[in-house]
Amino acid sequence: MAAVGGQIEVRAPLEQPYREEPVDLHRTREILAYLLLALFAATLVASLFFVGSADSWARAKEFLQIALPAEIGLLGGAIGFYFATASAEAARDA
Repeated sequence: MAAVGGQIEVRAPLEQPYREEPVDLHRTREILAYLLLALFAATLVASLFFVGSADSWARAKEFLQIALPAEIGLLGGAIGFYFATASAEAARDA
């Protein structure tokens, strides 16, 4: 906007406003779910590498006691969010 002779002149914007590309939410959720499951599987496989003797079993147990609750919490949150969103979308579409 510019004042010209006591009047306000409105000019068109020079550029198009930012327009976000559409995101496929279902595909994104699917990728995140598979990544979390892969992380969970990798944790279980990594714990098997600790096992071999009595001392290493104690290390594996400690590792699992630290890693599994956090990962199960992430998986539970992701699954809960997915089903809550799916049921909300189904109710909206009905």
